[in-house]
Amino acid sequence: MTVNLLDFDLPALGDWLAERGEKPFRARQVMRWLHRGLVSEVEQMTDLSKSLRSRLDADATIAAPGVLRDDTAPDGTRKWLLDVGVGNGIETVYIPETNRGTLCVSSQVGCALECAFCSTGRQGFNRNLSAGEIIGQLWHANRALGADHAAGIRPITNVVMMGMGEPLANFDAVVTAMRVMLDDHAYGMSRRRVTLSTSGMVPWIDRLRDALPVSLAVSLHAPNDALRDRLVPINRKWPLAELLAACRRYIGRRRCAGRGLCDDGVCRWGGWWREVAARRIASRFRDVRVHHAEGRERHAGSRAATDRADRRSALQVQPDPVQSLPRRRVRALVGRHRAAVPVDPDRRRFRRDDPQDARSGDRRRLRPARRAGPGSFATHGTPCQRCECAMNTFRTFVILVLATGLLACRGQESRSDAERNQVPAQQQPTPASAAERARAHTDLGANYLQIGRLAVALQELNEALKADPNFVPAHNALGLVHMELKEDAKARASFERALRIDPKDSDANNNFGLFLCNRGQEKDAVRYFLKALENPLYATPGDSYVNAGICSRRAGDIPSAQLYFERAVEFQSNDARALVNLAQLHFERKQLNLARTYMTRYMQSVKTADAQSLWLGVQIEQALGDRAAVMSYGAQLRARFPDAPQTRQFNEGRYE
Repeated sequence: MTVNLLDFDLPALGDWLAERGEKPFRARQVMRWLHRGLVSEVEQMTDLSKSLRSRLDADATIAAPGVLRDDTAPDGTRKWLLDVGVGNGIETVYIPETNRGTLCVSSQVGCALECAFCSTGRQGFNRNLSAGEIIGQLWHANRALGADHAAGIRPITNVVMMGMGEPLANFDAVVTAMRVMLDDHAYGMSRRRVTLSTSGMVPWIDRLRDALPVSLAVSLHAPNDALRDRLVPINRKWPLAELLAACRRYIGRRRCAGRGLCDDGVCRWGGWWREVAARRIASRFRDVRVHHAEGRERHAGSRAATDRADRRSALQVQPDPVQSLPRRRVRALVGRHRAAVPVDPDRRRFRRDDPQDARSGDRRRLRPARRAGPGSFATHGTPCQRCECAMNTFRTFVILVLATGLLACRGQESRSDAERNQVPAQQQPTPASAAERARAHTDLGANYLQIGRLAVALQELNEALKADPNFVPAHNALGLVHMELKEDAKARASFERALRIDPKDSDANNNFGLFLCNRGQEKDAVRYFLKALENPLYATPGDSYVNAGICSRRAGDIPSAQLYFERAVEFQSNDARALVNLAQLHFERKQLNLARTYMTRYMQSVKTADAQSLWLGVQIEQALGDRAAVMSYGAQLRARFPDAPQTRQFNEGRYE
């Protein structure tokens, strides 16, 4: 079976070549040929030996996505429609500017997030792209644009992961591709020139912070949870407070580079006026450093950061419509002031029906240009909605904000005093307020459950269900409380109620599987764990893989257990539970070196190992005959768990 060399970063390529008896420097040679020389055939790698080239030619290929369509706009913007098989296509866009060239790269075929304004989300989700298909977009674009590393010709200076799909939902492949972009033996880009944009997948932001802290762009699109829940459904799982906390943690990890983050879409036409939303979002970022488009930094909450007169503001305010803009309420105001609104004749206007416009047809990233007649105003879009972190201001809204901004905000946030006086005292809360109350009580209940105060947790969760009887997280947490209280019937009823409301809820499937596994129904439990993993937005798939492995092991299905543990490690390399279980499995199979490897990784992944794991380390090293390692594990046992049964066994010299 041949492999695609574009799928490898440098360490993986080195391992693959080492399996074939090659020295480490060969990996660096191949990487340079692939990404600097941009060769398409192994035979072109002329400084490799003929024998190595023949073996590579037999075992590997260089396969980037094929080109279905190549469009170039008059200003040099270029868009490729690339073939990724089975009738699927992805888009890659090159945006030339005076001092840089930016490539907008896709990470998925379609998207599962279903944002209200996004045409890609409406296509549905097909599959994740491989690392080779992601880096292949950069590889192809460099070839098409005439890049020559030796001659210093580098048309692409920046890469933004802002094309089709949510990059963090395809975490491993995206990180591998970005490592290649940063590698000095490949494209040699700096981290500040590689930007990943996310709609707010909080656990993966933390993973990215630890794995590869490149520049981060966050698509907010709304200044509050009520509006963002409608525009960006993932906000219901990770609301703004959690998202902004993750952003602050991300910035803390990148302090040494002196960089912050940027927002790449703060508002949408038809809901909130852009200027009002920009200022409100800026207020949320008062203590967060935000990038200026020209490289300077500002605090987003400052007056300068949201000054509309500054066309290079810290926040990008960009129209992002799919639905038509309702103009009925403001048409009179616009007509009244048309003469006062000048038209910039140099402003680029792109039309949806222009075959030379590389952006035509992508409803997510542009809106049709209006004819710029006398006194009218023109709108324009960017080839990729999130490709630049810069405020795209419009003079027209100086008037609109003053005339209608306050009314729009008040219409969304509050009622007039007269309306308040007419509201009956016993009026039921709105669905939004009920959901917020349910979320608040559920969060409190989960916190009390975590610290063992089960009675208070039960009370809070019952209050959550009074506010919203169909709030799935509350039913899910209630099931966990009943599990702790050994009330099996009630726990089962809570989990089954949660799954009736939302059969695809990953947390409910995982916790019900855990319930069944602890009651001896291992096969049914594994089925629910695997069902939890079907959701591409599941925050902690590693937990379900480990749980499935533990249940499979209890059921005697050792091969499946090993497979699930290995998948958990693939998802998160320092998953302590998966590593120690793999060490145990290999020890039982007498594969002692593998057992030692996993045990060493486990010890590196935890701050304090438990007594059972330390005892496993003692047994592995005793079997290998390493007396010093045995005494090291034993010393930790004696110091941390002096009264544990394992410590008594160690002191007595009984290692079986």
